[in-house]
Amino acid sequence: MGSLRNEGPMLSDSLKIIHRMVLIGICLPLYPLLSGVALGTPVDFSREIEPILIKRCSECHGPDQQKSRLRLDSRSGAITAAKSGRAAVVPGKPEESELMKRITTSDSDELMPAKGGALTPKEIAALRQWIQEGAVWPEVDVRSHWAYRAPVRQPAPAAGDPRWARNDIDRFVLARQETAGLKPSPEADKHTLVRRVHLDLTGLPPSWAEVKAFVNDLSPDAYERLVDRLLASPHYGEHMARSWLDLARYADSNGYQVDLSRSIWPYRDWVIQSFNRNQPFDQFTIDQIAGDLVPNPTTGQLIATGFNRNTKINDEGGGDAEEYRTKAVKDRVATVGTAWLGLTLNCAECHTHKYDPISHDEYYQFYAFFNNSTDGGNYNTAPSIDVPRPDLSGTERYLNERLETTQARLKSIREDLAREQSRWEKQMTRAQGAWQVLPITNAFSNGGSSYTNLPDGSLLGHGVNPIYDTITMDVSTELTGITGVLLEVLPD
Repeated sequence: MGSLRNEGPMLSDSLKIIHRMVLIGICLPLYPLLSGVALGTPVDFSREIEPILIKRCSECHGPDQQKSRLRLDSRSGAITAAKSGRAAVVPGKPEESELMKRITTSDSDELMPAKGGALTPKEIAALRQWIQEGAVWPEVDVRSHWAYRAPVRQPAPAAGDPRWARNDIDRFVLARQETAGLKPSPEADKHTLVRRVHLDLTGLPPSWAEVKAFVNDLSPDAYERLVDRLLASPHYGEHMARSWLDLARYADSNGYQVDLSRSIWPYRDWVIQSFNRNQPFDQFTIDQIAGDLVPNPTTGQLIATGFNRNTKINDEGGGDAEEYRTKAVKDRVATVGTAWLGLTLNCAECHTHKYDPISHDEYYQFYAFFNNSTDGGNYNTAPSIDVPRPDLSGTERYLNERLETTQARLKSIREDLAREQSRWEKQMTRAQGAWQVLPITNAFSNGGSSYTNLPDGSLLGHGVNPIYDTITMDVSTELTGITGVLLEVLPD
């Protein structure tokens, strides 16, 4: 992963050299002097050639697209015959290389690159010299870059001044200073030290009382005790959590157009508490990515998975739930890549990453880990949990116990009430006697229907069957204290 550097006005320097050579009667071919390097210096592929190929050629002849079956992202692709049957690069023979012919032709239909205009004379000269020198193309496995290697503990270098180097960090710093020919600065005064350590560990300046207390503390471990006190301060976790919350894209609102507020502050507090209790980083990682999947997760582990719920939520009318759920999954992939892998995975969403070792397939394999969530990217924010305030956790347990006791008592009362009501109903039925059928002596229909008395005491209607009717019946009884009348209509 080399860096590009401006080497200065080399073309003008070359022309000055030509001028001097002409003055002394020396004639040399012009094109070697137009190269981006001095005479006799081989072309640096990483600094001079690869940037040209990536910037001007890879869009049409790279890993994602190979027009005319030509690839210019590897040496094997460059020296292999393309669709035309000719190789773009013939090592050692720029005049036979199709690449040189196409970047120098005067035919506008044949000139390459097809986009962005012709290459500069300096770029053409560099490519010519590179091919002339054998088209050296270091095959570097990007995964061997130091950023992708597992860290290995290095022994601390021997300190030149053991009195200054009090720990291994000091020894590394001192060794680097000595390499640069530098000497450590004098130790800061106590006013400066107390301010620095307060800002480093809490992000807040010390109060005047704290400054005086430290300055007046003449004990040999005054600084160590100051550091320990600040590490134990709740402000330490608040200060350290800020950077992580930025990585986790924490916010108290949903984003997008409406930007309604959201209640996710318990996740913020969990991060602060994790720093304050010095939680191991591996557990810090597991809790946030998969805290809900561990056996018997605690409330804290469920809260930690709020890391994955910090995605934006669209509250706009007409939004498609699946569309924004997918956006949320991609956001989680990107955030985990940035926070834990130190990589921007977004590029591989559409194509294999051009610079980092992440392929298009690997992106969606990673995507699959997060593509099993049930939350939507709009409106519906479930699943969620109720999180009690820490100072009310004891009260919540007490109230839950009271609630269970009261509910059990109410259940018993309801069962007793049902039994007593059933007993009372049976008692009243026995006291009042059974229902008695009253004999009907006369029945008259306003609609013209006729009725006949049947042996069981009921009436049978016949004749006209009007839609609406009023029936008057005469009955006789010797009963007293009548409390109810039951009228039954029997289907035919």
